[in-house]
Amino acid sequence: MLHVGGSLDTNLSFIVWYMDKNRPLPNGDAFDDYRKKEYKRRKEEGFPPPLFRTFIPTDEFKLKWRIERDKHWKDIISTNKNGDISHQLWQSAENIALHGEWKEVVPQ
Repeated sequence: MLHVGGSLDTNLSFIVWYMDKNRPLPNGDAFDDYRKKEYKRRKEEGFPPPLFRTFIPTDEFKLKWRIERDKHWKDIISTNKNGDISHQLWQSAENIALHGEWKEVVPQ
């Protein structure tokens, strides 16, 4: 069992971050050679929303990239009173038409 510290939700979210093709690559220089190409791929696809829910915020590597992505995610982004940004699990009619409905994955 992989344990990276924290709760089970956090540990599983850490793994999901690496596995979800609709999320940016994790921080760290191991991915630097691939980061720009991956960002461009997701931009061409219209920044589809994440496939799986996670408890770790997965922001873009550069602020200008995050701003560009957030234009596409404007209907699923909210900011709390502390200024923390969170991505909601619902989508607008426009996003549903573009990417399909988000379906929660429930383990069997």
